[in-house]
Amino acid sequence: MKKHLNAATRIIVSHNSPGLEQARLKERYLEALNVLAAGVSSLRPIVLRLRELGVSRRRLVTWAVAAGYNESYVRSLLSRVFREAGMRERKSGAGRRTPPDALALLRYARDHFAERATKLLLAAYRAAKAEAGSQPQQQAA
Repeated sequence: MKKHLNAATRIIVSHNSPGLEQARLKERYLEALNVLAAGVSSLRPIVLRLRELGVSRRRLVTWAVAAGYNESYVRSLLSRVFREAGMRERKSGAGRRTPPDALALLRYARDHFAERATKLLLAAYRAAKAEAGSQPQQQAA
């Protein structure tokens, strides 16, 4: 006669054998990727537990790609899971740097137009985009 383990017993057993738990979680991770019609809610606890066990984001992507999933799709899902859990990959403010010339324009606008600077810069941006869109493209010779 088989005994069924309750949830608390499973947790204790899983802590005693992290390799076994990781293998089970890997299976559940790939299954959850397969049934994502309802969103990432079923995937989230599995991914977060795998991270606690030391599985890297790169390994999660590798597993999914090996199982036939599109890499960019998996990266997007994982990014969403980690963002929602407050685990950003990039530091806040990471990304493109503002060019010094743009900062100089901002300083000039603030010095001369004070609180209207932001609205005027946005209006100038829209005008420049419209102007660029109305000019015919020149072909390189």
